[in-house]
Amino acid sequence: FLEKIDLTGVEPFTLLLIEFKGRTRITELIWDGISKHLNIPDNGTPKIWSSATLYSKADRIQRIEWFNNWLKKYSDVDDSNILNFHTAKHTGNCSSNVMMKRDNGIQTVSISQVRIDEHNSKFFYFDLSDQIKTEIDIT
Repeated sequence: FLEKIDLTGVEPFTLLLIEFKGRTRITELIWDGISKHLNIPDNGTPKIWSSATLYSKADRIQRIEWFNNWLKKYSDVDDSNILNFHTAKHTGNCSSNVMMKRDNGIQTVSISQVRIDEHNSKFFYFDLSDQIKTEIDIT
């Protein structure tokens, strides 16, 4: 389906399809407005995704660098450390920070995290406007 669907006229997006039957598998579909890019990332490697419509390629590359540097500092990748990464200021430029706020009113409104391990899988949602954290079991 992902290979055959015609996305002409559809705005760019990134879709993550997570399958839980048997061994967990993630399929990443990136539509850049011109062509589709299908990837199957390594499940054992932490990964960060950034909106292609909100961030330039240079900004997305910089976010990957921040994430990789953070991973070197925090070998224990626990949920609170990941949330701290997302809410920290990595630069003085609020327009490109992970917690982004731009002069035109566009800003980060929530943070979503998925934790998949051998015991369970959880979806974490943090609504920044009312500071409510929600955790959902997805096993």
